[in-house]
Amino acid sequence: MARSKERWALLLAGKFEDTYAYLTAASQKGMTAADYGRRMATLRFRSANVVSATCEDDACVVTVNVRIGQVVPRVGEVPHELPMQERWVQVDGTLGLIRR
Repeated sequence: MARSKERWALLLAGKFEDTYAYLTAASQKGMTAADYGRRMATLRFRSANVVSATCEDDACVVTVNVRIGQVVPRVGEVPHELPMQERWVQVDGTLGLIRR
C-alpha cells in the first residue's frame, strides 16, 4: 500500500509526470512521461484514500476511494467519489502499477 499512497500523494500534488515511474515497464510502453502526465492532469483529482490491499505471491490489488471533480455546464464542478482497484506487480524487487 505504501507505493500506492506515494503515487496518490504525487497525483494530488499535481506532479503527474512523476507518477509515470510507478508504472511497470510494460505499462510505460507507447507513451512518454509527458504524455502520461497530460492524460492524468485532465482527471481533476481532489482526494484519495487507500483503503486496503490484498497480496498474493508477487501481485497486489489495492482499493482506493478517489474523489474527482467533474465539470458540469452551467453548474460548475460536481464532486464524485469513485472506488478504484489498482493492480500492482513485483518486478525486480519493486512494485509497479499496471496501467489499464
